[in-house]
Amino acid sequence: MKRTALLLSLLAAGCAGRAPAQDASSPKSSTADSSEQSRADRSVSAYQRACELGSARGCNDLGVKYLDGEGVPRDEGRAAELLRKSCSGRLPMGCFNYGWLLHQGLGVPRDTSAALEHYTYACDQDIGVACNALALILTDEQEPPDNARALPLFEKACGAEVPAACMSAGSMYQNGDGVAANLTEAARLYRLSCEGEIGLGCVALGNLTLEGEAGLVKSPTRALDLYRRGCDLDPTVGCYVYGMALTGGAGIQPDLKRAEKTLDRACRAGHADACAELAALLEH
Repeated sequence: MKRTALLLSLLAAGCAGRAPAQDASSPKSSTADSSEQSRADRSVSAYQRACELGSARGCNDLGVKYLDGEGVPRDEGRAAELLRKSCSGRLPMGCFNYGWLLHQGLGVPRDTSAALEHYTYACDQDIGVACNALALILTDEQEPPDNARALPLFEKACGAEVPAACMSAGSMYQNGDGVAANLTEAARLYRLSCEGEIGLGCVALGNLTLEGEAGLVKSPTRALDLYRRGCDLDPTVGCYVYGMALTGGAGIQPDLKRAEKTLDRACRAGHADACAELAALLEH
């Protein structure tokens, strides 16, 4: 189940004050900056020492700093070395992070099979993001997709508060991928993903609400609110769907001025169909 196909199927389904500015050249500001840098340097040194003394957490956290270039020069090779050491110490998050580098080919040669092994270990240790990453490989990179194996992994990740996994599981229940179709369960999972700030989850829940499916009260007004939330979170697909809804239909009052602005936002974000719809709207 490709994420792109999922997007198409969803569309087819229908006041604190500002602090005074400080003079950057003042002794107070300079001292504060120096102190913060000193603390950052000490933090890196402490992580380095922790790793040298055998702390898997120290190796992991220092590896992430090298990967992000936080307090140290960005160095993917050094990050991979540290994260591999962390995983050797059986730190679940270290194994996930090292697996991610293997999956992406950052600092090490790309090795999806090895990444799967590391994701599996981390997922078994209840690292939700690892379960989600493992499920995505099974659905997006494996032919044919192993939906039956992926679904419980998405659900486990969702239960571990990975909202993107809730969205994926919801789409599987809606489309009957690897499980009997169940719109009620799909709606529950979409709601969790929307609450977790996944724009596509809000869009999917909006589609069900617009049609009054899954036991939901049919409400164009509520659906439009969900589309707007989806746009706030996702300027591409979310704004495309919201913009199209604003053109009217299905009980939604047209607002062409807002539709134009919303489709323009989606177009600027790179949504090709939004650009085409915007062009058509501008011709009238």
